[in-house]
Amino acid sequence: MRGRLATVAALAACLAACGGAQDRGPTIDPLELLGRGEYNAARLAAQARGGDSPSDRAVIALSLIAEHPDREAAVRGVEALASGAARDLALLSAAEMLALYSSAPDCTGDERALLAAEIALGAAGLGPIAAAPAPAGAVAPRDFDLAASILERLRLGLAGEGVLETARLLAIWNGCFTLLGGAVKGATDLQAWTLFANLGGLAAVVGDAAPASDLARALLVSSVAAVEANPSITTAVRCDLASPFDALRAALTHGRDLAGRLERAVAPALGCTRGKYAPRPPR
Repeated sequence: MRGRLATVAALAACLAACGGAQDRGPTIDPLELLGRGEYNAARLAAQARGGDSPSDRAVIALSLIAEHPDREAAVRGVEALASGAARDLALLSAAEMLALYSSAPDCTGDERALLAAEIALGAAGLGPIAAAPAPAGAVAPRDFDLAASILERLRLGLAGEGVLETARLLAIWNGCFTLLGGAVKGATDLQAWTLFANLGGLAAVVGDAAPASDLARALLVSSVAAVEANPSITTAVRCDLASPFDALRAALTHGRDLAGRLERAVAPALGCTRGKYAPRPPR
């Protein structure tokens, strides 16, 4: 009798477990769907679990421009990042969108990189599709970091498809400069290096593609100023294997004043050998 009762109890437990698993249904991960290029499904999955976390907001915004790289999608992307969100959450969501950018298989080419940058600025209250005006006041670390992330996305994303949209890029840079508080000095060595690596790398790309443009001049001037303003990263600037220093110096061939300033700024590291000097994030 005891054996039969035990068997019945085990069967009941199994049926309950199986039924419970069926009730719950399969877990749908918006990030996984995004990575498979199933953009509408990714949006629905993110919205189904509230759509309010930085990750969900980022998936929704990114899926829109991955699917349709146009201004309407960009405006909706800003809304996804910033609607109903405090500014800190909007900036976090924008940074998450930029971090996820390369995981969407269709996020390639100049136009989507530019749209992603404009959406991130818009979430911060800057640029032509801003959700709301950015508040005046001191620059927070999150503002600085978002500016560096936008520059990184442009540095990595611009594929040189035809002529660079220098006026549009200059507007994006002006927005980044506002996020930086009109300065290029990092609060930490890591901040300073991250800014220089991305700003200098982008300046070298633009300086090569459109050397006579106002955009090239603005980026090159700011890159040299970043080296001057952050002397603690001088060795990394000149000798780190990941530094854009050589490309930046090559882009300054026709700007003797800036080239001289750059050489003077890195003079203390004249004798360093190539290696790994860049500050690393804390573990």
